[in-house]
Amino acid sequence: MPRADFSSLFAKHACSEPMYLIVSITVVNLGLGFGLAKFFGRGPALPSRMALWTLFTDTVSSVRGRFVSKFRRSAPAVQPESKAAEPADNTSPPPAAVKTPQPVDEADGEVLDASAEDLLEGLKQFRAQISGLDTKVRQCSKNSETREIQACVREFQEANAQYLNHSEETAERLKQQEHEGAESSKISDQMLDAIARQTEHVRTTATELEAIDVENNPQAGCGKLLAETNHLASANSQLTGELTAARIEVARQQGHLEDLDDEMLIDELTGIPNRVALEATLESFWNAETTSEQTLTVAMCDIDRCDDLNGQSGVEVIDRLIQAVAGEIIRALEGEEFAARYQGQRFAILYPGREPSEATERVEAIRQMLEVTNFQSDEGAVQVTMSCAVNRTQDDDTSESLFARCNATLQEAKRYGRNRTFMHEGKYPAPIVPPSLEIPPREIQI
Repeated sequence: MPRADFSSLFAKHACSEPMYLIVSITVVNLGLGFGLAKFFGRGPALPSRMALWTLFTDTVSSVRGRFVSKFRRSAPAVQPESKAAEPADNTSPPPAAVKTPQPVDEADGEVLDASAEDLLEGLKQFRAQISGLDTKVRQCSKNSETREIQACVREFQEANAQYLNHSEETAERLKQQEHEGAESSKISDQMLDAIARQTEHVRTTATELEAIDVENNPQAGCGKLLAETNHLASANSQLTGELTAARIEVARQQGHLEDLDDEMLIDELTGIPNRVALEATLESFWNAETTSEQTLTVAMCDIDRCDDLNGQSGVEVIDRLIQAVAGEIIRALEGEEFAARYQGQRFAILYPGREPSEATERVEAIRQMLEVTNFQSDEGAVQVTMSCAVNRTQDDDTSESLFARCNATLQEAKRYGRNRTFMHEGKYPAPIVPPSLEIPPREIQI
């Protein structure tokens, strides 16, 4: 697609004449300052035009307050991926329709988004109840106190019933809404299918709880309770991801994915950017109109055997583990690199301006660091490994196609034994030869 020149970009993003004047004066002052410093041999090299553009977009980004102060937004500084040169007559075809927002009716969008938000809030409360129950049952299993275990069973049944009532009411409201367009109906159907799958999980758990014989075998009862808390924690994570994807799609098709409120961009558990922020950043990348062209490599990293870890150590401990891993990933970032919690124990990292081979070295440093880290909790030590996938973005990528390729590459890494990195450069995923990095063993308290 045709790329706008620097001056048109400047004019487009300046919100008003006063803003244009202020930023113009700022840029001129910076230019004079750097020029004099360079002339007298006391300053760094003059910044490039793109460096000045980055300064401008970062300033606008900070004014808008798109991210909390703890995490700066790197999206405006990310440049478009490498593309073939455009013809001089400006007759190239328009971008693929799949990348063009297809507006959802405003009323439909409000209902879909409100329903997803309501369900996500219910899921959050349900997960908190499950996590608390998991901890209680682990304590009960140490002394096999029958009455306490029976109390846990009743509490679990009540939590299931409350969740089912809430989700069924929301689903019913969603069914009654008459949607105007095909896209709205498609998103609604996807949400209802996801809710139905989760409902089936919860009802199956309710049936299993009724069959627990605490009186005759309290230890077996505890084991069954823990299996069910682990099962529902995993199912909740899956539904959370699907409902989040629905909210993202509504925002994208209404054309305001890049203008969402701060609270929608931060993951509550880890405090780092979430999947919504990730998709908004990619949207900014794909919609950027700059004279410079830049590659983008995306990595997907997943903690291995997280369900097993949940069963061994408990939901609360693994939540703290995910928080610690998120912190280590953020600390490993450099420059304009961007990381987000994609879903559950899975993280995504954007590497602007880096080829897959370069990004692979950065990812391997994270993977090998976690491999030699001993996470210590009050309940004992937790050892983890991580599988990773590195993918180059393609000219015709959408977030859907990109993440499908990332997840497929990640599954190959898992299939080949986990704790390794696979790379996809356009044809097929393949294992990489891990670099030999001298990373000393560490211990982190969680």
